[in-house]
Amino acid sequence: MKSFGKTGDLITVLIVVEIITRTSGFLSNVIAPYFLFLDPDRAFAWSWIHHIIQFILAIGAMMLYPRIKPGDWGFSLVNSRLSLQIFLKFSIGWLIFYGIGTFITLKMTGQHTVYPFHYTTRNVAGYSGFMFLMPGLSEETLFRGFVMIVLGQSWKGIMQIGKLIIPVSGIIASLIFTYAHISYTLFPLRFYYNPGQLIAAFGLGIFYAIIFYRTKSLLGPMLCHNISDGLGFIIVYLLSIFMFT
Repeated sequence: MKSFGKTGDLITVLIVVEIITRTSGFLSNVIAPYFLFLDPDRAFAWSWIHHIIQFILAIGAMMLYPRIKPGDWGFSLVNSRLSLQIFLKFSIGWLIFYGIGTFITLKMTGQHTVYPFHYTTRNVAGYSGFMFLMPGLSEETLFRGFVMIVLGQSWKGIMQIGKLIIPVSGIIASLIFTYAHISYTLFPLRFYYNPGQLIAAFGLGIFYAIIFYRTKSLLGPMLCHNISDGLGFIIVYLLSIFMFT
């Protein structure tokens, strides 16, 4: 496939993202019940399956563009030192920022858990393993790799704030990434979303896009995405234990 211009490329990525996310969700609903022997509380198996399928489908979508090499999609270790430096700084900053924010939130609300499952050893291990490994691999491949590169064929502009350069393709990808965190039904037409999650998805999406643009590699975005989700869960889990037990 080739570029279809700004409008065509935008429509293409919107359709592809919708197909991939919907298909992976549907297949996960079908497959997950077969793993109840591993996940009787339905805490983590669905998420693992969903993101594995989403990753595979994203790779399949990339194959529709044979003229774009794997390295151009971000599957390379180019600028790996810079990626790791950004990852280390982000990890420390996120641990402090999210830790303080979560402590204040739990203290004010008295809510001891934000996850829909009991904190058993199996559930915590399965879900934390998922959060530290899969979101970055799956979602960065789709939203930063596929979406940004396809859009970048025609949406070549940048937004500069001081020394910070944000590609227009990255801003659009972040909006699509945020939209992907909204669930909806058609009959009846209803939308389900968490405002805080949408704000975080857009803000972090912009950050991941900047890393990808600077390093030309998905290594940094994947690592930062995984650590943000993984640390987020562990922080909530540990604070819930120490504050409410």
